[in-house]
Amino acid sequence: MRRAVGVAPIAAALLISALATAADAAFKNVEVGAKAPPFALQDADGKVRESAELLRGSVSVVVFFATWSPRSREILEDLERLRAEVGAKPLAVIAINVEHLAISGADRAAARALAADARSSATLLFDDGLVAFDAYGTMAVPSSMVVDAEGRVTYALAGYPMTMRAELADAVRKALGLPTSAELRPAQEYVPKNHALMYYNFGRRLLEKGQDEKAAEQLLVAVERDPEFKKPYLELGLLHARRGETQKAREYFVKARELDPRDAEAAYQAAIWNLRAGSFEDAETIFEQLTADYPDQGGYVLGLALTRKLLGREADYQAGVAKAAGVRPPTARVLYHVGAVAEAHGLRELAAEYYRRSLELALRPEAAGTR
Repeated sequence: MRRAVGVAPIAAALLISALATAADAAFKNVEVGAKAPPFALQDADGKVRESAELLRGSVSVVVFFATWSPRSREILEDLERLRAEVGAKPLAVIAINVEHLAISGADRAAARALAADARSSATLLFDDGLVAFDAYGTMAVPSSMVVDAEGRVTYALAGYPMTMRAELADAVRKALGLPTSAELRPAQEYVPKNHALMYYNFGRRLLEKGQDEKAAEQLLVAVERDPEFKKPYLELGLLHARRGETQKAREYFVKARELDPRDAEAAYQAAIWNLRAGSFEDAETIFEQLTADYPDQGGYVLGLALTRKLLGREADYQAGVAKAAGVRPPTARVLYHVGAVAEAHGLRELAAEYYRRSLELALRPEAAGTR
């Protein structure tokens, strides 16, 4: 029998919406990682739209909303701003109105007016009879979910609490393959512990004076004081590199990279000294990550190409050299390092070629290339 009024379920949803927290489930019948339950609802023109059509081929946000829910307008406004922010990335917003159990013409007009006032370009659907509302087990109004291009739910949110709005936006960005707000935020400088910074700075000053032995002592104290402090490892790596102590240089650069995988310089040095030490597979892994993060940097592309040559993949080397020629050219430093690696592994003619290019570039007045 058709229910006469929708006061009880809607009132309950409104109460839950006011009390919703991050731990609350948004939908009783929806699981993250599973396909969104199917629905078939009328749009603003009276045409029946099916979820199989709407939730396919692009990332979507499904929102159950009502005009009597103050936060419904807010979520529609925020999602419209998010659509503008992600630009060319396809993002669909499906706004399902759950105004009452029986949705009247006046209800439809009010829902359309709300969407227009929120400047929302969402696909507007009407859940007459609360069929989709019940099928999903909706726990609050508004409630929302992120659905990936294959129709699988990747995130769900009950209500629209202020503390969770950024998380919803980040869930959308993640589904679109975009960096989240945390990933875009500049990394905070590490704060060394136990006076390690004092010993590090003292070591740096001694290095500037050419007192390498005393500098190494101070840098090692910094490492002992705070083993998580990256910078002493980099300086020790450079010191041993200048001495030609391959294994020690590699050890310190690899450690620096372990402490901060996002540090491009630490990664580059770890890759180069892995090559010098004959750890070709490790070097390939690092250069692959660097070229993925910085595809326009010819130095990283060339480093990866040489790594593959040393692994016996000549065709990959030639392809990498050609690719490096089409992006930002390597610096004199990188060319010198590549030459040194080639020389260390008996490729004398190739080493001479890279040394020559490094010298020519270094002697140019405008020599300020890129990696």
